[in-house]
Amino acid sequence: MTGGWNVVYLSTVLLFTTIIFLIFKALRNPLRHIPGPWHSLVTSYPLKLDVLKGRRLHHIHRLHLKYGPIVRVGPTELAVADIDAYKIIYRAGLAGFQKDDWYFGLTDFPIKAVFNMSDNKEHATRRRMLAPGFTKTNIVREWQPVVQENTKLAMRQMHVSATALFGESFEMLMAGERNQYIRDLEKVMMWGGLGYEFPMLRFISQHLPPLPFEVTLQLSSAAKTISQYGQKAVAASRLTNTLTRNVFKTMIADAEKGLPSLTDLDVSVEAGNLQIAGTDTTANTLTFLVWAVAKRPEIQLRLAQEVAVVREEELNDVRLSQLPFLDAVIQETLRLYPAVGSSLLRVVPRGGADLCGYAIPEGTTVGTTAYTIHRLSSVWGPDAEKFRPERWLEYAEKGISGVSDEAKAAFNPFGGGSRSCLGLHLAMMELRIAVAMFYREFKVSMKVAEETTDESMEMEDYFVIAPKGHTCVLVAT
Repeated sequence: MTGGWNVVYLSTVLLFTTIIFLIFKALRNPLRHIPGPWHSLVTSYPLKLDVLKGRRLHHIHRLHLKYGPIVRVGPTELAVADIDAYKIIYRAGLAGFQKDDWYFGLTDFPIKAVFNMSDNKEHATRRRMLAPGFTKTNIVREWQPVVQENTKLAMRQMHVSATALFGESFEMLMAGERNQYIRDLEKVMMWGGLGYEFPMLRFISQHLPPLPFEVTLQLSSAAKTISQYGQKAVAASRLTNTLTRNVFKTMIADAEKGLPSLTDLDVSVEAGNLQIAGTDTTANTLTFLVWAVAKRPEIQLRLAQEVAVVREEELNDVRLSQLPFLDAVIQETLRLYPAVGSSLLRVVPRGGADLCGYAIPEGTTVGTTAYTIHRLSSVWGPDAEKFRPERWLEYAEKGISGVSDEAKAAFNPFGGGSRSCLGLHLAMMELRIAVAMFYREFKVSMKVAEETTDESMEMEDYFVIAPKGHTCVLVAT
């Protein structure tokens, strides 16, 4: 009997000690003055559980609707949905907010690359080495024929970034199916983020013998395979054959001229990161675009009529960028369904910052989500949730380019400031050519098949955004 009482006594003491500890932790939290759920003062596990389900952006959006433009989502993390604060967080410059270490944990490569370098100076140096390969002039000159050719081969499966990075298409476009390369990329994105949020998963996959659980096998094998693809990029970049040139050739040439040196490991890790960032993102955007357009027959008709007047030999980036409605449809898709709609995390620099009227201490993780910023009714109007490409033309019809200045500041499907996506021009060229060719090819009206529902097309967030059902079926009417 005494033993039983001891168990009850010890359990009670442990419970009260835990409660007192959590109360003390909450009262001492420097972010306690920021609106947010009470549990976020002591734990971020409710957020982590939604990360596990691919619902991080939905979790944060829900909190913004309840608590306002700045909300505490964890003991050391804030989510922000305010344009003025956005400009402060992502402003260019070496003294600005640095990237959070979350990015390094996402990819799990042995060294940092331009995608996940925290130090702004280090990032600026590496970005200057990569930038020449991603200028609009270089992209159009080197890769427009590749994009055109591959789009003709497979308009539904457009992973042209793989060709641009490696000088080869991995035979996926010719095979007409998602090969092991694409499957490995998807696993890295999903399990990489989960491995950072739940470190035990990563520890098991890295330090223990392979277990008969799919999650540990995927964590260990996919990242290793992507690293091997990165090493392949090094070899391809050093070849002189024009068929194998890619975006790393300029970077390696600069290194050989005596500029900041790069090792083969540097190049292979850059390749791995750019594969993750550039492959599947455009295809996912196109999937959301054709789905949204198919639900609005009048948009489909107007778009088809606009691209129909373009001659076959004019299906290039320069000519297609002159089509206002095509551009409006693409921009509206990127607004509602950005390829990366989740949190772009940064760290408040030394001295702290003033965001949304609150003093935020240094070292705090802050971030905005394009998903929420792109749905602010104060910026985009009362129909902010509606797919309406015409909004991008209304200011143009008044003689003003694009949308309002506030909307321009809020629009960030490719990130913001000096950390914006290097592949912006390649992505936009792919989208213009792919959309134009698709609606020239399929002149009949397309409607959404019964098996493709609003639920199956809900945005799934494992950093890169994809439809929850991972497919969209259209049928001719």
